Amino acid sequence: EPPGRRAAARDRVARGPVLAVFWSLGVNIDGARKLFGDLGRAMGVWAGDQGAKVLLVLFIAFLFQRFGTRAIPRAIEGYVRQRGRTEQQVVESEIEKRIKTLSDVMVKTFSIMMVLGAAFMVLAQLGVNLAPLLAAAGVVGIAVVFGAQNLIRDIFAGVFIVLENQYRVGDVVNVAGVGGL
Repeated sequence: EPPGRRAAARDRVARGPVLAVFWSLGVNIDGARKLFGDLGRAMGVWAGDQGAKVLLVLFIAFLFQRFGTRAIPRAIEGYVRQRGRTEQQVVESEIEKRIKTLSDVMVKTFSIMMVLGAAFMVLAQLGVNLAPLLAAAGVVGIAVVFGAQNLIRDIFAGVFIVLENQYRVGDVVNVAGVGGL
């Protein structure tokens, strides 16, 4: 069967019921038939060009994500265990807590960066001009920084707590009479 006949049959099956309803109501469907035909061709061209690029970007981002979420904890474990050997008094459970804490933070940060990077690449493939979007994000970022100084301060304090190894996942802490795990 020629490909043209197969495509025409598929088109009739897909849009046939909708056009049949309009035709039964007495609506002239010649314009709609032409519009659907042109739209189908345009979508096919787009899917063959930009659609394939978008899928490639998403696939590569997925592969990097999978690789990163496996490689980051291994690298952190090697680093923390090496540092733990130089400090004789470090208990194995403390090393495990440190590995889990740093791994969680780094994997989540990496994941957010991968999602944002892939989103920007997909938007670029879709023809979205990123310059105004990034400029607007910068302005909003400045406004958020001024409006949420306490939040930003707390985030930086949390980063330093993690980096300085003050607390780890699984530690019991008591702050201002309130305790927790």
